[in-house]
Amino acid sequence: MAFYIYENWQANGKSARIHKANCSHCNYGEGQKKNKTNANGRWHGPHKDFNEAMKTASMLDDYVISSCGICKP
Repeated sequence: MAFYIYENWQANGKSARIHKANCSHCNYGEGQKKNKTNANGRWHGPHKDFNEAMKTASMLDDYVISSCGICKP
């Protein structure tokens, strides 16, 4: 199972949320919007497992790291 991180620099400060690749919010790093922009953030991945995704997320400066509440990796 692959994992992606959504780095969001707009919502309530900076956050990094880890998703399973097949999560409806992630859509294999494409997100939910068809006409995507990078105005709010960007996707990182794929990562081979949750631990690799967590390691990458921890390298982002001053980000609150969490898991998606929908796919719960």
